[in-house]
Amino acid sequence: MNQKEILKILEDHYSSLKNESFKSYDLSDITSQNYFLKMNRWCHGKSIGKYVKYPHNLLVEYFTPLLRKYYGIEKRDFAQSNAFIVRGLCKLYQKTQDEYYLVEAKSIVKRISEQRSKGFKHACWGQPYDWFSKKIMPAYVPRTTVTSQVGKMFLEVYLTTKENKYLTEAIDIGDFFLEEMPLSYDQDNQTCFSYTTIDQHQVHNPNMMAAGFLSMLGHVTKEAKYQNRAITAGNFTFSAIRDDGSWYYSKLPNDQPSKIDNYHTGYNLEGGMLMSKYLGDQFKYEEELNNGIAYYLKHLFSPEGIPYLTNKKRYPIDIQCCAQSIITLSYLSEHDKKYKKRAKDLFEWTYNNMYEDGSYYYRISKNGSKDKTNYIRWGDAWMFYAGSLLPE
Repeated sequence: MNQKEILKILEDHYSSLKNESFKSYDLSDITSQNYFLKMNRWCHGKSIGKYVKYPHNLLVEYFTPLLRKYYGIEKRDFAQSNAFIVRGLCKLYQKTQDEYYLVEAKSIVKRISEQRSKGFKHACWGQPYDWFSKKIMPAYVPRTTVTSQVGKMFLEVYLTTKENKYLTEAIDIGDFFLEEMPLSYDQDNQTCFSYTTIDQHQVHNPNMMAAGFLSMLGHVTKEAKYQNRAITAGNFTFSAIRDDGSWYYSKLPNDQPSKIDNYHTGYNLEGGMLMSKYLGDQFKYEEELNNGIAYYLKHLFSPEGIPYLTNKKRYPIDIQCCAQSIITLSYLSEHDKKYKKRAKDLFEWTYNNMYEDGSYYYRISKNGSKDKTNYIRWGDAWMFYAGSLLPE
């Protein structure tokens, strides 16, 4: 697949996203309904909980369209997906110098600014729905994952346009992480950002997303406070890397193992590569990062280069695994050009096998069946940004 073909795919994909007003259904739109929230809360911590949840999970899996109709669920707009689309548009402008992409990017930035969470001193963002994670999390509660992605977007728009208003927004987000996002761990020069402002989860991928953003922000602003916090966050996550180069998804009580999967590992590596790039000699984990990359490439892809869901499970083939793998491989290509070919090959495979009528499928099951639902927050926006990294 050559550069002209990739640009045409991205152009057509963007037109489809715009025609849908950058909205779609979401993986969480049924489970965010009041009945499912109460059911999950009741089941949490109970030995019979998994038996109660099992039939509900089957309902959601096999009767999704009927449930959406029953609940009157409408398509939603997401700051996180909008941020990825803007980042993709910036990359396309940088590579083509077509002003159309820049005009479109700036128009979407205005939407994102209107979606910020209310009641906080500094800029932050969450998801527009209630969700359950040990307790019910209300809509728009600030998330590290969402806010850090929006922060990267503002930095990329600033670096593309040199307009200081975008850097001011990025700085405001950096100050949110330093002043308002709680730390779920803060000991011995190691810190972990909480997943949201109202929990104490110790999860590595949001921690590394924030660390990557803060490293970049510190590099751009020359403000040591942002990079210092990035360093302590890196200390936490890189101290948890296993001897074989893998990460568990999170640090659970009593050091119980959690899952090792493709896209969360990809987030960790992306954050590590941003830290390495922007911290320079202050980054002390090159060996650990290289071990993580080696594990990722060896254990989380098929011999054909298709991403596994986890280190123990190939199927289903998930669109976010594909998108994040293309992103991670593209970052790796800054050090070794062979990874750009792998990224392009995976983009071509994903386009040929998971794209139809202007959007990407959610998943391909082991039996070959395809869930053709397009989820902009989970797949389409990530794939648009991933593809934008490929043209030379």
